[in-house]
Amino acid sequence: MSWIAFTAADVAKRLNSTEVAAMRPLGNDPLPDIVTQVIREVRSRVRAFQTNKLGAEGTIPDELLLAAINRARYELITVLPVATLMTEDRRQTNKDALAALDRVADGRMLIEQPASADVSAENVPTRAGGAQVVRSSTHEQFTRGNMRRL
Repeated sequence: MSWIAFTAADVAKRLNSTEVAAMRPLGNDPLPDIVTQVIREVRSRVRAFQTNKLGAEGTIPDELLLAAINRARYELITVLPVATLMTEDRRQTNKDALAALDRVADGRMLIEQPASADVSAENVPTRAGGAQVVRSSTHEQFTRGNMRRL
């Protein structure tokens, strides 16, 4: 497993015929924007766990491909003009995808680290206003919430 490019084609392969037909009358394809949004979401969740490194810009861990596809399908369905596409199965696969991303963010799901880490500004944690977050402590403050991980 490795870090891979996630594209609209990955999502399109998983769309059913009803979903494809519902996209035709829109005129513009919302899928590329949705894929970009999902890539940012996945990379953000990966970056949330302190020991994770990011792969090259625009890539996601192979282990999260299915979660990314399911998130993109769900987001696509929310913009399509056909209400019957939002089934309980779609809701559940979206919940499962979000749960997988949450497990990565809090370190309960390990991902393969990239061969070479992305050293772009995207990899540097920042606060609102662009101030960089500096962590200088070498010990972790124990709270009720993080004691559950032990």
